[in-house]
Amino acid sequence: MILLRVELLDIPGALANAAAAIASTGTDIASIRIVGRTDDDTVVDDFICELAPDVLPDGLVSAFAESTGANVLWISRCPDQWDLLTESDLVGEMASDSTRARELFFSHAPGLFHCQWAAVVRQDDGTVLAANENAPELTAGQLGELEPLDELHSTELGPDWAPGWSDATVAVVPAGRDRVVLMGRAGGPTFLDTELRRLARVAALLSRAPILPTTDTLDV
Repeated sequence: MILLRVELLDIPGALANAAAAIASTGTDIASIRIVGRTDDDTVVDDFICELAPDVLPDGLVSAFAESTGANVLWISRCPDQWDLLTESDLVGEMASDSTRARELFFSHAPGLFHCQWAAVVRQDDGTVLAANENAPELTAGQLGELEPLDELHSTELGPDWAPGWSDATVAVVPAGRDRVVLMGRAGGPTFLDTELRRLARVAALLSRAPILPTTDTLDV
């Protein structure tokens, strides 16, 4: 599967024209998501696509640009299971059962927000409370590059910021007192402000959820 992020004019028919340009290459569109709008009357959309056997990613980008004149912001391969659950479904399930909030978050949030890894750490000492299997081992030095941990933001990290990792884009999302959610993308695309706000909405549901392998919850 391919993640294609594009920037289109925010006018009627633009999304339909973009979808038609992608389909014209024989590419199958699995899902479309409006990521956010910008200040210059454009909208950013993510397409999850399955390329035709004879189409390369570069060929899809070229065909799309020629047909629409729109900007391709990012293209990369992605897991097949991305976008299996909607954001509203995830929020609803986490809100209705806090005992499963951690499980639901790590099962669905990385794919929902097109990230390769996620982790929850303590702000005061950097202790990793939970992480998925793809997350790097976060040292004090690496967490220092993500400061401030108590403010909602994203940061771009260069090659070798962690052993075995190339460039990364990381969202830093405070989630209750002394707890922060980290969501990482290998290379990109950059997190939009709208994505950060959506992430904060989901991460807030972890504020009372059990994180440590006990029945305890952290006070907020």
